[in-house]
Amino acid sequence: MTAKMPMFRAKKRILYIENHEDSRQMLAVMLGYAGYEVATATNVVNGLSLARLERFDLYILDSIFSDGTGVDLCRQIRAFDPDTPIIFYSSAAYESDIKAGLAAGAQSYLTKPAGIFIIEQTIAELLARPVVVRAYVP
Repeated sequence: MTAKMPMFRAKKRILYIENHEDSRQMLAVMLGYAGYEVATATNVVNGLSLARLERFDLYILDSIFSDGTGVDLCRQIRAFDPDTPIIFYSSAAYESDIKAGLAAGAQSYLTKPAGIFIIEQTIAELLARPVVVRAYVP
């Protein structure tokens, strides 16, 4: 007899990579109240490590870290995970910042301080999109 795998998880998992402790904790708590399971990381190295080790339904990235940029992090995530939605949530609000984040593979770029309603709405819209399943057939 084989064990059946659940068809869905009760909570969608989000990885939020943010270097500012208060911002990271506040958004993680607010998204937790909204019904999401939120894991956090403080820099590119830790965020990339978590993204490679665990399965997430969505990533939220800041743009500036002590050990790199969110754009570089986004590109690195896209190298092994081309489908999971990525949102930038950043105070870097120049048009060039937004273009760079979207060009790196993010689906959305929100500038701080965006209200929790806008953040939740953006997450819900991205998670409602059909899941792309890629298969390799030799």
